[in-house]
Amino acid sequence: MTSKRFIKNYLNVYFLLFIILYPTIFYYRTNNIEEVTRIIIPLFVFIIFIFVLLATNTDKRRNFLLYFIFLFIFIGDCVINWSPRKELSIIPFSLTHILLGTYYLLDTRFKGKDFLFFIPVVIFSALLFFTTYKDIEGALFLSAFAIYINILNFMLWRAFCYLRVGQNNLKTTLVIIGSLFFYVTDIFVSLYAIYDNKIFITLIWIIYPPALFFLSLINMQNSKFIFSR
Repeated sequence: MTSKRFIKNYLNVYFLLFIILYPTIFYYRTNNIEEVTRIIIPLFVFIIFIFVLLATNTDKRRNFLLYFIFLFIFIGDCVINWSPRKELSIIPFSLTHILLGTYYLLDTRFKGKDFLFFIPVVIFSALLFFTTYKDIEGALFLSAFAIYINILNFMLWRAFCYLRVGQNNLKTTLVIIGSLFFYVTDIFVSLYAIYDNKIFITLIWIIYPPALFFLSLINMQNSKFIFSR
């Protein structure tokens, strides 16, 4: 088998698994069939983690961060699906967003004009916080919510900074869409924790799998599989 054909088959399998697992997870999760979701969701995230392990070019040291980013996502989903203390998942997911924002920062380098991209992010998060904080029970939950929003803001802000760089249109698109979906996913998770409305479960599982899928491809063009000869 030629290298080119191997690469094509490798990616086709990955795409096929996503196409199969995405609607399957959505059905079982929105119908609250936990005996299935507690297995299939971690499996889905583990497959994405393996793809990132295999596809990431480590010539640039910052790309090692992608390993830990998806490892913490996997750990977070395992905690949610297997631990009675689901709230502890905020720890690995916080680390995920911090590392993802750090990866974006190292990849784009900071410029003074980057603060312009922070304005819409901070306006949205401020409106969200002041709309919801009265409905949050307990000072600990309120503090955690405020801190987590700021962590999310850092990640999304650095993702938007790719619009300034504009050096790779496909990567910029994947970063923006994947990061925006990931950001909104965790906003919906927070709103579900506050209001306990099942509509947020549906919204989460519409956008969370695509968020991980897009983010897993952000380094695809630099992959040793894509450019191997």
